[in-house]
Amino acid sequence: MTHQRRKRKKTRVNDTAQARALASLKVVLLSRALRTQWKSLDKIERGERLRVLAGLGCSTRGLEHALGQSATSIRRHIELACLPPGFRDAIKAGASAKKILARKAVANRARQSLKRVLADEDTGNLSDEVADLITRFCRAEEQPLETPVLKTEISRFLGSVAAYLSTFEVSGRRFPRIPKRLGITALFKATCPEVVADQFWMEHQAEWLANIIWIRSPERPIWERAIQKAKALAKTSEPDKSIADLYAERELRLSLRHLSPARRRY
Repeated sequence: MTHQRRKRKKTRVNDTAQARALASLKVVLLSRALRTQWKSLDKIERGERLRVLAGLGCSTRGLEHALGQSATSIRRHIELACLPPGFRDAIKAGASAKKILARKAVANRARQSLKRVLADEDTGNLSDEVADLITRFCRAEEQPLETPVLKTEISRFLGSVAAYLSTFEVSGRRFPRIPKRLGITALFKATCPEVVADQFWMEHQAEWLANIIWIRSPERPIWERAIQKAKALAKTSEPDKSIADLYAERELRLSLRHLSPARRRY
């Protein structure tokens, strides 16, 4: 209830700011001129004028109504206007704006990945987080019907996980984002691969864990450090159960698997 009240209050504040901006004579004249001249302007000129209106307090939603353009189009034009001069000149000369934005997105991802790798070298926080996920997965803490990975199998199992991660790296595999606020259980559930006929249990689990790691940290230096940390903590990955009990649980899980509907591949 409190969250809903806060959301409504924030919405009212945004609406009030937008109304004040649109009440300004300068904003009215600029928005009318842009709407009239929209088709005669190139993408960069539109974006530059949109940036001026945004600087005067106009929101994307307000501009959407005032200009008769979609919010996505408005954001894209503003993004084009924010590009370095070389890119803007190329777009004016006829280069594909879509391809240039794609190149910019790739460069941004590479820059963010480098920052994450350097930060982990300093603090180790990211690889610690991934190592904790690995340990929890191996202990089956979030998967009550799954069998924990035995301590004697950890090294071989994580070797298979690393092989899957290397394959993802080569193929440039992409996963939809799963917000951390949804929790680890949601992360585990969303990344479970489809069960393939005659697939060995260990291989299915290795692919599953690789999916989890790839979403949280696709950078090789980070997940390699995380795997090494998880191996060092392998003694905590096996609960206080006998080997006979663990194998009995595995047999139960395998007997119940065919009763479950086929899992969706993500």
